[in-house]
Amino acid sequence: REEAEDEEDDSGRYRTAVVIENRGTIEYPVEVLVRFADGSEVRESWDGSYRWVRFTYDRDARLDRVIVDPEDRLLIDVNRANNSFVAEPLRRADLRWGLKLLMLIQNLLQTLGSVVS
Repeated sequence: REEAEDEEDDSGRYRTAVVIENRGTIEYPVEVLVRFADGSEVRESWDGSYRWVRFTYDRDARLDRVIVDPEDRLLIDVNRANNSFVAEPLRRADLRWGLKLLMLIQNLLQTLGSVVS
């Protein structure tokens, strides 16, 4: 699980704190990719020996996203959906409604398939 927050100081720089939490029971080293709005990236290594770790940055750009295990090397991860954080998520209504419609069509086809068989 990732949490992040940006605070802008008087000089226009951002202090960014990224907290990575291990919610599982296995202690395993992982790589963390931190990307900023100007396109710069920082790769961190975390040994996973504690329940959480905090990375702090003083940069000219805001945080864009954080990805834990960006190359998907950790095969024992139960929930890969919680391995990233995006500062500005895509909130387009048409995409949201399109995905809901696609889900309804899929459910309808599955129901029809089970009735025909």
